Amino acid sequence: MKAHFKELTGIDMNDSFEEATTSEFRRISEYFQFQCTERASRAGRILTKIRTGGDHVCGVVMLLLAHFKNYEDQFLVMVEDICVPNDVCPEQLPPTPIVCGENPLTASVYMVAVDQMIVNEHLLNCTEALYLIFSLYYILNRSSGREELGATLEFLQRCIFRINPHKGTNVEKRDSVNPKVFSLASEIAAFDWGD
Repeated sequence: MKAHFKELTGIDMNDSFEEATTSEFRRISEYFQFQCTERASRAGRILTKIRTGGDHVCGVVMLLLAHFKNYEDQFLVMVEDICVPNDVCPEQLPPTPIVCGENPLTASVYMVAVDQMIVNEHLLNCTEALYLIFSLYYILNRSSGREELGATLEFLQRCIFRINPHKGTNVEKRDSVNPKVFSLASEIAAFDWGD
């Protein structure tokens, strides 16, 4: 699958790619830590969970969802931690990660679904689930079908995965960068420059 993804996008999901995305996730987390002054805010609660040992990548995705005014349940499907694929109702399966557990930041298993069918039921972290989802979007030539998550998914596509960083998106066919995505990317770049 990684080889096919490379053929389609020119991006090799190897160890150096994983290191680069991990670095990007840390950079974004640092930006939000610097920006967030209220512990009671949604971002403040997420940052607290990250600091207390929560999954860093999942935490950044949740921070992006909060920033773009989306909710976790629009992107993540939560099921019991002992859930098996047959226990999941097909109608609740959008093409997003399925978190096995009560909290996406502490989940030990993720699943991924496509066309309301679970295609991988045992991913050990959020990073693996994100890689699989974005690979499947391109390999299967699908949009995410989640226009309400457009800015969050576009930010992940352009700024983390570096897919089409300056042109159209797989969420919606267009020629320019979403202004919200451009604004956040610019703010993070300015924050890095100021360090």
